[in-house]
Amino acid sequence: MLEVTSEAVLEFGEYRLDTTRRLLMKNGEAVPLTHKAFEMLALMVRNSGRIIEKDELLREIWPDTFVEEGSLSRNISVLRKVLGEGPSDHQFIQTIPKQGYRFVAPVRKVDLRVESNRTTGDGLAVESFDHVPFSSSRRNPMPYAIAAGILAAVAVTAVAVYFSTRPLADPLGSAMNVTRFTSTGKAMDAVISRDGKYVAYVISDGGKQSLWVKQVASGSEVQVVQPADVNYQGLAFSADGNYVFYNIWDKVHVGEIFRIPVLGGDPVKVVKDVMPLMSVSPDDKEIAFVRSISATSESVLVAARTDGSSERVIAKRGADSPGWFGGPSWAPDGRSIAYASGSVGELGQSFVRVATIPAEGGSERVVSENKFVAIGSLAWHRDGKHLIITASEQYQMPHQLWRVNTNSGEANRISNDVSGYNGVSLTADSKSLVTTQGDYQSNVYLGGETPSSEWKKLTSGRYEGLSLAWTPDGRIVSVSQESGNDDIWIMNADGTGRKRLTNDPSIDAYPAVSYDGKAILFASLRSGVPHIYRMDIDGGNQVQLTNGQGEWAPITAPTKPMAIFHSSNGRGLWKMNLDGSGQERVNEVFSYMPAVSPDGTKLAYNYWDDQAKPEQLRQAMLDITTGIQKFLPPVPKTAIRHNSNVILKWSPDGKSIAFVDDRDGVSNIWRQPIAGGPPQRMTNFNDSYIYSFDWSRDGRIAAARGTFTFDVVLITNFE
Repeated sequence: MLEVTSEAVLEFGEYRLDTTRRLLMKNGEAVPLTHKAFEMLALMVRNSGRIIEKDELLREIWPDTFVEEGSLSRNISVLRKVLGEGPSDHQFIQTIPKQGYRFVAPVRKVDLRVESNRTTGDGLAVESFDHVPFSSSRRNPMPYAIAAGILAAVAVTAVAVYFSTRPLADPLGSAMNVTRFTSTGKAMDAVISRDGKYVAYVISDGGKQSLWVKQVASGSEVQVVQPADVNYQGLAFSADGNYVFYNIWDKVHVGEIFRIPVLGGDPVKVVKDVMPLMSVSPDDKEIAFVRSISATSESVLVAARTDGSSERVIAKRGADSPGWFGGPSWAPDGRSIAYASGSVGELGQSFVRVATIPAEGGSERVVSENKFVAIGSLAWHRDGKHLIITASEQYQMPHQLWRVNTNSGEANRISNDVSGYNGVSLTADSKSLVTTQGDYQSNVYLGGETPSSEWKKLTSGRYEGLSLAWTPDGRIVSVSQESGNDDIWIMNADGTGRKRLTNDPSIDAYPAVSYDGKAILFASLRSGVPHIYRMDIDGGNQVQLTNGQGEWAPITAPTKPMAIFHSSNGRGLWKMNLDGSGQERVNEVFSYMPAVSPDGTKLAYNYWDDQAKPEQLRQAMLDITTGIQKFLPPVPKTAIRHNSNVILKWSPDGKSIAFVDDRDGVSNIWRQPIAGGPPQRMTNFNDSYIYSFDWSRDGRIAAARGTFTFDVVLITNFE
């Protein structure tokens, strides 16, 4: 077990605060808290009975950062709401007028070493101390699923790539051992062989990915596939442990599955045109995978021999039966396959449930009525009656580990962490589990459009600027979690004058400023379905503009009262007036990350060309008036990210398009002249990852830059 000191776990009332795992629980259930709110609660609980002055709170929670006192009071309000305090009932947090705050509830330290023996009858050991201070897609046939994924990515705790390196919050057994299997910070995906002898994992380094295999007992490891500019989309061991199957996307064409001997050798292509994840049958005869057909918006669950021959369709979703498949997993007896079954409800809200189907085909059986917003991967328990999955119940919540009973449908969460888990793989005896965890941070920087420009850091938070935009008068609008929630803020170009514009418990993201600087359009999940809203530049008069099955990611024209947005109402991009009127489709191809030209007449975007043979990702430009589309010069493969997106922005003069290139593992901004010619480098960063950027009318650039790390976690004695 990972060691936890007695000072790290504290109890008050019905609550338990685990400062090592950064977890607040009430009666055994996790209570979601944002990063800043958790830090504030931990500080006050540790200093129970002592008045903590406002200056001390600001200094400790926002070090080296100037924030308004309103941020302090807002987080106190959040904590009181979470703790169930009424307007006059302050049983936990007391306000000391003109001074600060005091935590007044009795606090107990928990000795986990004693508590772990609770099954022997020793009982719960706590130490009471009253008031004594002490010392975290490639093609998808369902456009709404893209909306869910995009919004989840903006919610900084939810995207599959955004996880922290903390242990399981509530392990099922006291003998469970949680260890970090890698320590490079670069491990992106992992699986364990069924005999538990090997772990295969992907290393991402210098902008390239490679496949490694490590022996569990000895720790010796070998690189079995050399680094290449590809994205790995799933791994699987053969049942006998002699081979590793891997699914890769070359960032241009469709995904392909290869097979390679476990300790290296010549890879063999098994099948092409596949979506992420796969599963090998327990008799090693077949492999199950998902194929997406963009032209017909179909999702197909397919099985083939492990040499790629004899493909057969197990199930299909399309126009007559809307939905999609994800993450197939073959049952231990080989008779059925479990998968994530995606659907869209009556109000357009996307959800995913766990389902199974006979391996030879037949009727789908939904095994659990739990509706998740996302399911990452699934692994069967050896008893054939349970599945271990990674899933999230809310857009703002990271993926957790769940146990699903395939007979009763009962779904119980195994982990209750503020962090998340990416992928799950079990040994045949279900005693060992492998997953990956990581962490990331982002802040907003300001610089110019030449490599020699100096860059200034404008924010000092943890999750800042994942989407941002300039106002015509030179201010920056961005998404921040400073308030404890995904909200839209505005600040001056030097970082001063920060002001929160939205104050909704759901996600508010993708700010886009109107051409005249008087309004901001944004996407929000406040109604449960993503819609586009408009507010005044000061945050007032927030009104909903769209009301379809899901609309998101608005962008505005710099010189016209027009907005472009994504919609789940058929593939393609849409446009509308800034009051929400005049909504109409502008193209009918799967388009990503559009940018409007300065004169408002053209769109640049990424799109999946399903007419090409083989299908491939392209960058194109559309004349909005004539509807004529032409290809843009292709960007380098290092500019294409795991979700098929390339971040595109027009230059203020309309003569070039800028993009982010992640070559050598470092993000920099380049520009590509529309007339042709080689791309030109605009920034000269030697570290960090660029999450988003925007180009102002006067040639300045605001960019959200930061880091992320990933490592493999091995959990033994899982049962």
